Amino acid sequence: MDFHLETGEKFSCIAFENLRIDDSLSKPLSLGDGLWTLPKHPFSLDKHWREWIGKIQAGKVDRCNLFFLAVTASDRPDVLDGENQMLQRRLNRLLYGLLLQGIPDHVDGFVLTGAQLSDGTHIRQFGGLRDYYNSKPKDRVKVNESLCKQAKVFEECYARIEESPDYARVKRGMSALARAISERNLEERTHEFVRALEAIAKPEIGKSTTQFMHRCQTFALASSTAKVILEECYKIRSAVEHMNLVDDVFFGSPADEMPLKAGQRLRQIEKLTTSVYFRLTTSPEHSKLFVTDSSIDNFWSRRDDERRTAWGDPVDISVIE
Repeated sequence: MDFHLETGEKFSCIAFENLRIDDSLSKPLSLGDGLWTLPKHPFSLDKHWREWIGKIQAGKVDRCNLFFLAVTASDRPDVLDGENQMLQRRLNRLLYGLLLQGIPDHVDGFVLTGAQLSDGTHIRQFGGLRDYYNSKPKDRVKVNESLCKQAKVFEECYARIEESPDYARVKRGMSALARAISERNLEERTHEFVRALEAIAKPEIGKSTTQFMHRCQTFALASSTAKVILEECYKIRSAVEHMNLVDDVFFGSPADEMPLKAGQRLRQIEKLTTSVYFRLTTSPEHSKLFVTDSSIDNFWSRRDDERRTAWGDPVDISVIE
């Protein structure tokens, strides 16, 4: 399917620089509802816009190899307003839907907003894409058509959650998750991933460590190893929260092994957290479990076997190196 901007259309665009993609994204792909992936940008940056954003930046945009685009027809294409903000929010959800399935090694690029007018493309806003980090997993993600289509499912489903007066803990958890994948510091990332899980595990005050370990084994394949992993991740969270040394979590381990263990715990908690949030946001059956504090309390009041049946296949974090 071919694509080109029509006169009178507003757009928001994320341009990815040197993203690892496969051949399934070598042609324009309509994700539906005005969302697209494109192998090259759909607008021409003329001399005026190249001078405005800078020749070096313009050259980088030219070299970008994947573009997320949100488009809508507008009665006010020459005005930067709420329509542009709406398009950007849709793209942000699409981006997070992609990142929850695996964070590529290199996520860099630009965000552009504008419109197609009778005299050409008008760029209204231009800026860099924020940094995102993975935990150096063994299997690196390669972006493809299937991942993008699943990202669109997330975009639709999370839009309903965002617009709902409910899902307060899910929204706060997603905010913590967003901070985690944008945080350079390893310990802070682990801290935020654990807080994202805490939002829906809802451990009681005074029982937080024990209940976090127990409840999260609904999402993670239950085992003595998983229990240790979750306990150490929670201790890292607490150390960061209270400004204590994270090394104390691994007391007794050789000094050169501590960073390796911390890195492994990050990979394990990252995989668990992103998998949990992708499932609960894209599946109405699962999202209804976490609508309000009452529904969350009801879920955790069930027997272990009932909860695990309701949640479905767990993640085996013990095999993540």
